[in-house]
Amino acid sequence: MRPRRDKSTSFSIQISSNHASLLDHFPGNPIVPGSVILDAIISQLKTFKEVEPHLPVLEFVKFLRPLRPEDTLDLRISQLKDSSVRFEGFVKDMPFIAGKIRFIDFQDLDSETDE
Repeated sequence: MRPRRDKSTSFSIQISSNHASLLDHFPGNPIVPGSVILDAIISQLKTFKEVEPHLPVLEFVKFLRPLRPEDTLDLRISQLKDSSVRFEGFVKDMPFIAGKIRFIDFQDLDSETDE
């Protein structure tokens, strides 16, 4: 991950062709499940200290095409003022994914459930 001064960063993700989710998704023509891609993105985001203790909430996500195993997904992340991040990803310079994730502090979650 490469931090930048404008509160943005970029990193790449690659899902191995040996990933367990690919056995049945789809035999002979594997496509990486969206949940696996989102899990990898959120795992990378949690390396930022600002989001470490927070619960990720998907505001929106749009997949523009399938991701194949071993494809490199290059992501650009912009941190927004409201404790959320906007992301966009590219495979071979072609748009692949766009979305926004908001991070809720666990203490805020506790106060919401007490009401």
